[in-house]
Amino acid sequence: MNIHALPPIIAALAYLFVGFFVYSKKKPHPVNRVFAIMLLCVSLWNVEWAGLISAPNADFAKHWGNIFRIGLLFIPPTFLHFTLRFTSAREIPRLSRKILLIFYVLSCFFGLINWTHYFHGDVIASPWGYHFQGGPLYFLFLLQFIIAMLLSFFYMVRGYTFADSY
Repeated sequence: MNIHALPPIIAALAYLFVGFFVYSKKKPHPVNRVFAIMLLCVSLWNVEWAGLISAPNADFAKHWGNIFRIGLLFIPPTFLHFTLRFTSAREIPRLSRKILLIFYVLSCFFGLINWTHYFHGDVIASPWGYHFQGGPLYFLFLLQFIIAMLLSFFYMVRGYTFADSY
């Protein structure tokens, strides 16, 4: 095993542990559930990186990346979902639910095209392991990621300004 794969493996285990811990505290609570799912996605993304760093060849790296990239693809909607659950007093507002649905549908679409050359290009060897070139539609994922983070930031700031002193 490549020693450089150790940090993403440790991070993946830490995210899984924290996600399980938070989920087990209040299982039916929606905020805890969505937070745990978000951390599962981040953990899968770290597993992808660990595999790409220690892959024995480009073919293995390609298949490993295609399988575990699903975690990365669902980070934007799960982070937005967590933010909406965390900042909403009771229910997520109707417009926000529609926006969230669009983000989940986009991630499902990216999950489908993840296995094609439209989403990623060639596997490239580097001194530290392997990585992928972005395909022609990869910029849509990057756009989704940026918009999800900006929306989450907006909802956090708005939630903070409308929150009571507690």
